[in-house]
Parts: sequence; structure tokens; C-alpha cells
Amino acid sequence: MFFASDRVGWVVTAGGLLHTQDGGGHWSELPVPVTFTEVEFIDGSLGFGTDGQQLYRTQDGGATWSSENLRGERLTLQTDTVSERAWALDAGRVWRRSSPVRFAGAGGKRCAWLGEWATKASGEPMLLTLFPAEEGSRSKLRGLYAADGRRVVARAEGNTLAGAWTAPPSHAGPEHAGRFRLELSVNCTSFAGHWGFGQSDTDGGTWVGARYKLPVIGAREAMVATAYRATLARDVEPEGLQYWRDTGLPQDQIEACLRHSEEGARVHEVRAAYQELLGRDPLWADPAGLRGWVATGLTRGDLVEAIRASAEFRDRETD
Repeated sequence: MFFASDRVGWVVTAGGLLHTQDGGGHWSELPVPVTFTEVEFIDGSLGFGTDGQQLYRTQDGGATWSSENLRGERLTLQTDTVSERAWALDAGRVWRRSSPVRFAGAGGKRCAWLGEWATKASGEPMLLTLFPAEEGSRSKLRGLYAADGRRVVARAEGNTLAGAWTAPPSHAGPEHAGRFRLELSVNCTSFAGHWGFGQSDTDGGTWVGARYKLPVIGAREAMVATAYRATLARDVEPEGLQYWRDTGLPQDQIEACLRHSEEGARVHEVRAAYQELLGRDPLWADPAGLRGWVATGLTRGDLVEAIRASAEFRDRETD
């Protein structure tokens, strides 16, 4: 099951692919070229599917599909909103990528800010949830972020979201209130901007985020979801969401537990290799690439050798 928003989603079944536009209230069957094992959508229009051997692409929400020039033995999907490509892991051995695509958000189409975003403000990971300030409104928005009840009130104009934030205990300036301004990417799935204190929208630092897939119910769920993004670079699975929500542990302790897990140790190893060899941390900027290397299961030595053989490393050495 994959939801691009709180209302638009798809689910793979034994007989095909089902689509909903009302949050699961009603489902319709979509035609598919093969029996998909997995689908992943960037927004309400652009998506990718695979039967494990061939990658397919749709640009109309699943109504029609075209095959990509990418085949393998056992493909699984990841999407990379930064490079505007779909990535497929072939039988746990090698990453392959599709041709670049033009996202539905390009060409002047207005993106929707509504929904949940995995974000990072000046280094602090948190989940931002935006909803209409007035019934049916797409421009006047309110929101909640972080586990301690911080709030935003904002107006969306095209791909720009600007407004005010407040935080406990006072929800008042200058220490606990300020302004922000964010800009959506052309593919409508990530944003970047700044926030500030008082009347400034820049002196606090940067604020970046990516659209979050899993519906979140409350503050505890949002905290757990953010902890997973900040440590494992992935969405939390339903079982993990329920488990960590019910423990009552604060976010820093949940993150510590995740970092000390086998998966967390592997993520740390790949991040360290990226920083050592490529001079960057992929946790937020390139989670698809990070998870791809984690999934290969390569030893530290083989991982280093593989990264050294990459075009990015060679270009870095040449510069």
C-alpha cells in the first residue's frame, strides 16, 4: 500500500492494482501491464511499478503504464526526488536507475502543501503536519511539528509557504515565536527554506523536509516516525510504530536504541563511508542512496571499494 497524500493512494493485490481518491472510502481497479509486486508514487500522477523483473512508469496516476529500459532478476523500488529518478535494487547486488522524468509539479503546476513532512530545522529532526486553517482551503494552513506541540500558521502562494511559528511554553516572541519561508522543489516532494526569531525569517537557520508516506495519528506517532527518519533514513513500519509509541520513551532514547540496533550500525557504517570518501552525509540529502548501500549487505571493505569505483568518487578525486 502506498499513499501520496492523506486521500490519494494505491494498493497492490493478487489481481492487480487498486486506487482510492477519498482516503480508502472507495477503491477502483486500474489496468496494469503485468502483475506488480510493488508500486511507489512521487505524487498523485507520477509513479513506478515493478513485477520484480521490469520497471514501469506512469504519469497519470496509474491509468496507463510504459516500460523503462531497466530489467533485473529481483527488482525492488526506491525513488530519488533529488535526481528525479527511480532506483531499483537488483537481487541485492547492484543499483540501477531509470531515465530522468519530468514530475507533475513542473511546468508551473501548483503543489499541495497539505500532509506530513519529515523535516530538519537547524539540525533538529521533526515531523511537520499541515492541514487547512479553514474547511476546504489549500492556501490558509495551520500545522503542528515536533513532539512538544510547536505550531505554525501560514499561507501558501504557489510553491512558497510563508508564515509564523510558535513554541512552548509561552508561544510568544522573541524566544518562542518567529517566522519562516519555505520553497517546494519542482517535483513537489521536498522543500527548503529558512526560519527565524521575532520578525526575522532567516536568523534561526535552515529548514528542509521531504514528503512523508505513512499517515501519522498523534504526537507520539510523529515522534517515533521522526526518530526513524533521523537514524535509519526510512519510514517506520506499522509494527515498529506501535511498539515504540507504547514504550513511552522520549525521542532521544528511541533514537539511541535504533542507532545501537544491527540496522542502525549498518546505517552508521554507510554514512561514515560517505563522509570519508565523498565528503557528505546522505542521511537527509540522499536517503535512497543510503538505503541502497545498506541493503547490499557489503562488508566495510567491499563497501569502500564500491564507492571508490563510483563516478562521484572519481569526479571528486579529479577536482
